[in-house]
Amino acid sequence: MITLLFLFIETVPSANATITRSEIISIEPSESSDWTPVFLADGRVLRVSRSDPRLIDLHHRIGEPLEIEFKATNSIDHIVDIRTGESDQTVGYLEPMRFAHDLPPEAKGATGMLSSFLFGFFREMGLRSSAQCFHRAYLWAYETFKTYGLVSEKVFLFFTRRYIREQRFRWWFHVAPLIRDNEKDFIIDPTYVSEPRELNQWTSYFIRNGETCPFIEKYEGRGHHNQTGSCYMRKTSMFHYHPNDLRAADQSGKPVSSWNKRWLAFSRRARQP
Repeated sequence: MITLLFLFIETVPSANATITRSEIISIEPSESSDWTPVFLADGRVLRVSRSDPRLIDLHHRIGEPLEIEFKATNSIDHIVDIRTGESDQTVGYLEPMRFAHDLPPEAKGATGMLSSFLFGFFREMGLRSSAQCFHRAYLWAYETFKTYGLVSEKVFLFFTRRYIREQRFRWWFHVAPLIRDNEKDFIIDPTYVSEPRELNQWTSYFIRNGETCPFIEKYEGRGHHNQTGSCYMRKTSMFHYHPNDLRAADQSGKPVSSWNKRWLAFSRRARQP
């Protein structure tokens, strides 16, 4: 059984600061810069000053559930406070479901009709843009399957250490559903783009230097690209949630093949209040 050791909750704005509840994945040196990248499980990259006295504390607390309060500027994220967070390792898998509806006529026919219909379906859910991308993607895929019986896929887009350093980029991964529409693949990501996009059109929204993003077969294969390119991608089933369960599946040789109750509960927090 795959477990995640941290509780994912959306980033919350405070009075003059932001509180993110997550876990530190790694802290990597950046000798050519005045800031050190701190990689969080929620996908964020904090840019912490190399002279910040709290950086030592962050190093000692890698892998712990934390609440990190920080003030973001254009160049540096100033750490205000670090507090112990809560962990929840409870998991469970959902029973097979019956599908509620057939696809409407406007979703059938020419290429692009299905993807356009799903784009509107996702947007009408009203999920908060401030929620993590993997919450939105999990809920979008789940609702599509539950409502129409449609089996989708996902694409995880990873930004390399080089790209993060050179572009001062604030995220290390993004994920969105992929749907096969009349022999063509479309990414459905209404948080960032105005219509369904083919793969290279979607990645170009995030990768502005013209580079293409190669696919990797295993999550651990990302290391080869981290210093030589800008990005890389991994295509997965709709059941995958986060890079951590990709890593666990690769190590065990057992892909995730059902919906997880806990991940779904976390993802539902992405809905508008």
